[in-house]
Amino acid sequence: MVRTFEYTTTKEEALKEAQIVFEKLGYKISSYDEVDNYFTTELRIINRLFRPIYYVTFVTAQDRLTVIVYSEVRTFRRASRVGFASGGEQVMQDASNNLGDRF
Repeated sequence: MVRTFEYTTTKEEALKEAQIVFEKLGYKISSYDEVDNYFTTELRIINRLFRPIYYVTFVTAQDRLTVIVYSEVRTFRRASRVGFASGGEQVMQDASNNLGDRF
């Protein structure tokens, strides 16, 4: 999901305001770059029955403020706890855009 917003302040001020908004919403900032004017949030999980949605948000300030949400649904198969010769889980990952405007 990609959304763009126009701003009337400088890039740095717009990015700082966006950071404050995201932190007030409960997000934790994982990386913040003042030179390239972007930040990313830590991985968050929305738990849905047997299909958790993992998502990360990327915010950049260039000519417009751009908010990009990358989401991924991990579907666990019935035998996912049994690792065949690897000792790990088998996870089927589907890149998806199943988050609405509110999440």
